[in-house]
This record gives sequence, structure tokens and C-alpha cells, in this order.
Amino acid sequence: MVRIERDGDHLRLDDGAPLVTLSPTRVTDGDGSFMHFDMDGGALLDEGSGPPDIFERVPAAMPALAELEVLAGTYSSGEAETTFNARVRDGALELTQRPATVFRLAPLYADAFESGLGTIIFHRDAGGHVTGLSVVQDRVWDLRFRREPVGE
Repeated sequence: MVRIERDGDHLRLDDGAPLVTLSPTRVTDGDGSFMHFDMDGGALLDEGSGPPDIFERVPAAMPALAELEVLAGTYSSGEAETTFNARVRDGALELTQRPATVFRLAPLYADAFESGLGTIIFHRDAGGHVTGLSVVQDRVWDLRFRREPVGE
């Protein structure tokens, strides 16, 4: 995930690092990385060490309380041998883990959140029902957790 923000007439990464515009479709961070934008909402990030990473532009999310409540539930992973409980507290979504660990989730894009645990992506079936979540970290790309039916 790369977040680019407008700062007046300039662009910055969300960590505050400025981007230098090289052309209408190309920017650099000044450290050897280049991002090439297409006109369809996509981009390539070329860091100079291998094939470029492919990005897709997505709108920032600002979910309503009711949208967060739909994500609340119990999620478990046999592979990770752990369970998370998703809850809404003080208007924000949190994942809790026994005995007393709490990860507050900040919205990134639809059904995706950032946290101290990594990026959390909720999954839905064809009918739109939440079926599970994934934890994504630097070396963990898609650790799946299954949503437990209510009452189990």
C-alpha cells in the first residue's frame, strides 16, 4: 500500500517524504524509486531491483459505524493457532486476542485496514457476507482466518 497525498501544488507520501514530478505521469522519491502512472488508475513502482510492483488506485475508505459492525465477529486460524475477536469500540474497529492484546484498525480502502499487526483485509462471499479475514505483513502475504458462525 502506498498513499500519496497532495500538499498544495506538490505530492508527498503519507510519511511526509516529498515526491518530485518528472513528467505528467512519472514521479520519484529522490532515492532511486520511480512511479509511473497510467491513465486508468494504475501505476508501476520501479525500485531498480527487479520487476516493478503493480498498483491499482482505490478510493480511501471512511466506513460508517454500521459498516464496521458487519465486520464484528470471531475469526480463527488453524495455521496460526490463534483467534481474533473483531469489535467496534469508540467508533473504531478493533481486533482483540487473548489474553489482553488489542489492535486498533484504521481504514485504508473498502474492507481493508492498517494496524500494529499489519494490513487486515476482510473477505466476502458472492452475496456480500463476511467470511473471513487475512493478515498481511512484510513476509506474511495472506494468513487466512475463518469467520466463526455465531454461537460457536
